[in-house]
Amino acid sequence: SSFAALLRVEPENRYFRHAIAVLASGEKLGYVAPEVARAYFEPLRVAAQPVTCPARRATVADHGTSGVELLLDFSDLGIMPAA
Repeated sequence: SSFAALLRVEPENRYFRHAIAVLASGEKLGYVAPEVARAYFEPLRVAAQPVTCPARRATVADHGTSGVELLLDFSDLGIMPAA
């Protein structure tokens, strides 16, 4: 089943300067992949409103082959990635 995931930048993250946390029901579920986060960090940081996207848990096969836990739909975020 799908749910709404909140995307929140973490500029204070000491491990990854472009960290974007993925939250649902107030709990952190994980982070956007670094190769994607680089393009979305700044647009999310300056967004006027909190940004959410549809999400769903990945299948066992997805996790087993790629380590992916969640599938996030960025197709209608309302922001454009940085070039």
